[in-house]
Amino acid sequence: MKYAEDMLGIMEKLETTSSTNAASLLTKIEEESRQDIYIDKVAFFSNPIITERLIKIGQKYQADDKILEVIIRTVTTISEKFDVKTQDLYDFLISHIESKNKAIKFVIASCVPFLPQFNDYNEKWKYILSIPKILPKNKSIHIFRTIIEQRIDEIPNDLRKNIIKIMENYIFRKENETLDDDTFDQFMDILDKLRWDKYNEEMLGLIGELETTSLTNALSLIKKIERETRQEIGIVSEAFFSNPTITERLIRIGQKYNGNDQISEEIIRTVTTISNRFGVKTQNVYDFLISHIESKNNKIKFVIASCVPFLPQFDHYDKKWEYILSIPKIPPKKESIAVF
Repeated sequence: MKYAEDMLGIMEKLETTSSTNAASLLTKIEEESRQDIYIDKVAFFSNPIITERLIKIGQKYQADDKILEVIIRTVTTISEKFDVKTQDLYDFLISHIESKNKAIKFVIASCVPFLPQFNDYNEKWKYILSIPKILPKNKSIHIFRTIIEQRIDEIPNDLRKNIIKIMENYIFRKENETLDDDTFDQFMDILDKLRWDKYNEEMLGLIGELETTSLTNALSLIKKIERETRQEIGIVSEAFFSNPTITERLIRIGQKYNGNDQISEEIIRTVTTISNRFGVKTQNVYDFLISHIESKNNKIKFVIASCVPFLPQFDHYDKKWEYILSIPKIPPKKESIAVF
């Protein structure tokens, strides 16, 4: 009770005092909001009326940047520590979001994006992307990281590339070579997720096109996927191609173009590369390759020979040894003898 009386006394003085005394009185309230939390303090600061009164004081001293800065710092601390997230608080902070005062801009950036009302802000992503430019940049980038981490599933596809670039520029900058491992890992975890989403979207887009496109476009699309399977393996490509569903979809595309040797060759090469490099050794892969084992196309025959005998299902192939002994005769013989 005494705590509330003391604090209300300070606030009443603030509401009636001149600007000369306002700064020192506000500093007392701000310091209180940052001190250790206990029952009386929670009861006082978690009451939205206190924040509303502070906002009115802030509006009174709107033209005084020094006092306004302390008010904004105080109400954002109350919001974060005592879970006060009223519409009035949001509106007050938004009204100062374009402030020329760097300290005010930084404090607002550390609070506004975490208020529920920010979800409906019409320039939400434009503002989020501006946060790493707010001084001090070595602190604002961490606010940015936290926001991205919390909103990772709602990031517009056209912004992912830009966000990746912002984060990479920070963690790989020469002056950040001494970045501690935990911080580096936090950024990398987000980057991996962003890269995965972007890669996943692009690759699934290609496969989706292949499933619906005409014969004319199919070859160039499958070649793009085949080239990807041969690139250096990274976390993102491994996660994508090691998923058996991807191979199953490619097999169905191969069956769709069964009569076209050129497309069949690219599909088979793609499927065998995925099997060899990403460990996809399903029954469907085996059955698909076995169905082409007698192909008249030497390139298809060679690619199948480089994969089928290494699949576990081949142990039960009734012509296993007959097929193994035929491998050295498959052109190019210099390479097939190495497979043999």
